[in-house]
Amino acid sequence: MPTRIFWPVDGLQRYGPEEKSIVVGWVNSSKDYVVMAILPYFPVQHAQRLLEQDMLVKGLGEKSPQELYKEFGGDRLQVLGTCNHSQDCLFVVNTLSGQPVIDSGSDSVQLIYYSQPNAKWLHYLSLYPIQLDMPDESVSQIIDADYNHDSQQACEDRSLLLTNLSLHCGGQIQSNASERMSVLAKCISQINCSLELSRILTVNALKMFPELQSRELQQSRRLSISSKIGIEAKHQASIQAEKLGIFAIAKWIVLFTIVSFNVLAEALLQITAFPIGNGHLTDISATALQVDLRLKLLCNLPVQYMRIRKRSKSWATTALNVEYTRFYNSLWLFANDIILGVTLGGFLRDNHWRVCSFITTVTQNLFGDQFQEFMNWLMSWPAGLKLNTELAKFFGEVFVWVLVSWQHLLLYCTPLLQGFIVFLSHAGWFGITFQISLVCDLISLITFDIYCLYLGSAKIYRKQLTTLVSLFRLFRGKKLNVLRSRIDSGNYNIDQLLLGTIMFTVLLLLLPTVLVFYLAFAFTRALLVLLSTLLEMTLGFFNHFPLFTLLLRFKSPARVPGGIRFEYIKNDSTQTFLKLESQPIGIGHIFHQYNVVAKRFAEHYYSTRVLSGLLVGKMVTVQRSRLYSLLYSSLPAHRPAPKHLYNQLQSHLFDKNEHMY
Repeated sequence: MPTRIFWPVDGLQRYGPEEKSIVVGWVNSSKDYVVMAILPYFPVQHAQRLLEQDMLVKGLGEKSPQELYKEFGGDRLQVLGTCNHSQDCLFVVNTLSGQPVIDSGSDSVQLIYYSQPNAKWLHYLSLYPIQLDMPDESVSQIIDADYNHDSQQACEDRSLLLTNLSLHCGGQIQSNASERMSVLAKCISQINCSLELSRILTVNALKMFPELQSRELQQSRRLSISSKIGIEAKHQASIQAEKLGIFAIAKWIVLFTIVSFNVLAEALLQITAFPIGNGHLTDISATALQVDLRLKLLCNLPVQYMRIRKRSKSWATTALNVEYTRFYNSLWLFANDIILGVTLGGFLRDNHWRVCSFITTVTQNLFGDQFQEFMNWLMSWPAGLKLNTELAKFFGEVFVWVLVSWQHLLLYCTPLLQGFIVFLSHAGWFGITFQISLVCDLISLITFDIYCLYLGSAKIYRKQLTTLVSLFRLFRGKKLNVLRSRIDSGNYNIDQLLLGTIMFTVLLLLLPTVLVFYLAFAFTRALLVLLSTLLEMTLGFFNHFPLFTLLLRFKSPARVPGGIRFEYIKNDSTQTFLKLESQPIGIGHIFHQYNVVAKRFAEHYYSTRVLSGLLVGKMVTVQRSRLYSLLYSSLPAHRPAPKHLYNQLQSHLFDKNEHMY
């Protein structure tokens, strides 16, 4: 097995091809080394002693060297080798040819070049695609049981595949592969902090040994006169502003504004969570659900901002990058939401009479006149189907009376509809999502008569089916044991059998009439549910579209890694040259949440379970919990209390010793 040495691409650029230097890095195994920094040469014994005493790794901010080693390396940094100078080390490097040539004995060497990720620009490497949407704290509480079942099934299939692989290839191969992947993951983690750590090592080494500073390094660290003048002017301006108290007043205004909004949002969230029946207000109103989601997102923004602005204690962590992406993606979505809402609001404000007239005309024609004609057609043997005339006439007259009464009520409320359109135009300042949610509730309100008729016809149809099933058991000499939930044998006399036969015959002959009217309203209800679901998915699109992630994917792919790859460069007799590159996240993975929503949508509305439920009279409802569960997955499990948020903001705004980017 060859020795793998991860080598920074620009590690030797600051030194000449024949200059001596020492190589510092991590030893992850007897075959895996990660070069962190190449320092100007000084005695190896001194360097090793300074590393053992943690003198070269000072200046890690809030993180101690022990915490750094525990998180990234496990062991201390070591002197791995020397460049252009033979000394007792793990390997010797020769750079006379312009590139490192490793002499590590008789073993073959894989020299893997890597570009040091710049943590300031949130660049990093990752073995697997990053999770942009679901924080670890809330995944188990948000994803529903069927999705968890699919994930668990996938894990079981993978473990079974690995077990079969170990049986065919031997357990030693599998254990070696797992061990190598574990070591590779540790190497990638160390590479992510290599740039910052190499700068700290270099600065500390030059402070302890000033004679090591080259002329070029001294020149690069000198500031020009114009830069010094600009920095001094900014410093004096900030001092004057602090003397006048402008910064303090602005900070207090920001503090009380955020806390006041948080208190108001908590009060509104209590209203949206108001219990109604077996659920909450958010279960029956799309507007309440949208307000609930938007308020929770806004309450989480200050916490996200403080988290990405303040240097985290988990030094050089990749979690900061994901939080950064979520925060700015939310800001971009808010801005686009308001822009589109104001644009649509302007159109509605200029044409509210036409919109109101259009809604009234469609409602009267589609759910009034056309539906009444449809009911009259059903009462007169539709398509040659011989229905029970008296029962069909009774159903038709009752349903038509409900439809006509509701349409008269809507005509009486036409001025309210005009006011609603005007309110909808002004609601654009809250975003187009708020307008779409109001439209969803308006559709539910206008078609409330259809829902009531569907509910009544479904109850009658289902009750008739259950009665027919019970009477069919009577002919077989069976009965339902309600206490034990099973079918038992039953003894019936001749009168009971005769009465059961008469009732069964009557209900069976009336079933086609009930079924026709039920299917008419069930089909209409299914179309309305489909329209509401499409609007709900549009809300999810505006609330959760990964716009900022897509921009980063094309502008700065290093911020959204989706894996790594090794590119072959060349090889010689004892050394192979490879290049480690970051693989950007795939477009399919970015839109993975939409794929899950579409899958759930298809499973709920286009499956045999739903079709069989319609045939037996089960209710068809909008599954907002399924559509919105992925939107809520980007929120933390618990919101900060106003008092806790006040303390965090006060510490963040008025702490001068805070380490900022």
